Amino acid sequence: MVDSNKDNFGKGADQTLNGFNADAEGDLAKVPMPRAADEDATTKTDGWQSEGKASATGPAAGVSAYGPQYGKEASAKAYADLGHATAEGSLSHGSTKLSGIADAYAGARATANVGFTESGLTGKAEASVGGRALAEGRVEYGHMGSYMRGEGFAGAEAGVSAGAGLSGVNAGAKAFAGAKASYAAGGELAGIGAGGTAEGWAGAGAEAKVTFGKGEDGKFHIGGELGVAVGLGGKLGGEFTVDPAKVSAAASDAADAVGDAAGAVGDAAGSVKDEVTSWFD
Repeated sequence: MVDSNKDNFGKGADQTLNGFNADAEGDLAKVPMPRAADEDATTKTDGWQSEGKASATGPAAGVSAYGPQYGKEASAKAYADLGHATAEGSLSHGSTKLSGIADAYAGARATANVGFTESGLTGKAEASVGGRALAEGRVEYGHMGSYMRGEGFAGAEAGVSAGAGLSGVNAGAKAFAGAKASYAAGGELAGIGAGGTAEGWAGAGAEAKVTFGKGEDGKFHIGGELGVAVGLGGKLGGEFTVDPAKVSAAASDAADAVGDAAGAVGDAAGSVKDEVTSWFD
């Protein structure tokens, strides 16, 4: 790489007009200060920090299929969406975080996929027509957290699913026509969580599901759901989760706290010893 010489027609030797760092300014007084409009691009260290996004799509329709991909997976999908809207946001301050999401959808969808990979064998098929809405809020502080979620659906749906592999097993089946509303809540401490779901159904249907293993979110899930309705009915479900990453982080923090406490006790003991010894000097 060669440097540029502005006077290369006189004293310059490299014969370039606009090489590396051609327009460097040596007087700081001539360099413009950052604009106030760029303030939001700087790092913020104090106060509540907010993030959020929203999207809306539809109407839309389409059909897609692929596979077997790499000789192991296949999928098919058909959809006719009237509309789909999602909004989510969060507020955070130090170890405290408040977050929420709202989602609404109306239309018809049918999907099917099967896979045989290093993770195991999975298969799933679902079809639904109608509208659904969901709202969820979360509160997190350090290694503790809790959530509440409400969901409503009106229409018809059916599906089956099953999977087995080194990370666990799951199986489920459902069929429903009518309207239902659900409420879920739970909490988490040091990466170990528990939650429950209750639904009220007005229509006809049945659903059963069992889960044991690692999910796509990286957590280990153990739980089940069972519901039935003929005119009126409902569903109850429960789940325990273990997040290995959060468990490890909590254990590390606890070990650090124990070490700090032990160090403080040792320092205090040393101070007492020094003080008592000084009495006899």
